[in-house]
Amino acid sequence: MDNLQFVGEPEKWFYDNYDYLYGRAINNNFNNIPLRVKVYFVMRILFDEVMNGGFGQYLNNSSIKLSGYLIECTKLIKNKKLIKLIEKFDLLINKSYEELSHEDHIELEKLSNDFYDIDAEYDLYEMLDIYYMTNE
Repeated sequence: MDNLQFVGEPEKWFYDNYDYLYGRAINNNFNNIPLRVKVYFVMRILFDEVMNGGFGQYLNNSSIKLSGYLIECTKLIKNKKLIKLIEKFDLLINKSYEELSHEDHIELEKLSNDFYDIDAEYDLYEMLDIYYMTNE
């Protein structure tokens, strides 16, 4: 399985190889996975979760297991607004969803709204596709 080919439209291989890549990611075993694949995979999951239910959903689902890769992957995309947002979000990641205070929930809501604004300005999915297609 380590000889997977990640060619063509990234959305297709994302879904075709989701379980395999997720298993590798949560076991800290992204070795031999091309960096652009790692970035696409980690960020695509974040984007999907936040678009579906905000940062609170990301924190409350198993996707949180990928949070250790967020800062690194976000910096590689090189969108300053997104980097700043994810750095703020990273401050809340160390708490379980149940431990979040009322103020934390307000901050998550604000971060989610800021994320939607960034997406409206830059089209984050398109930015992610471009990153994938222009990096080896």
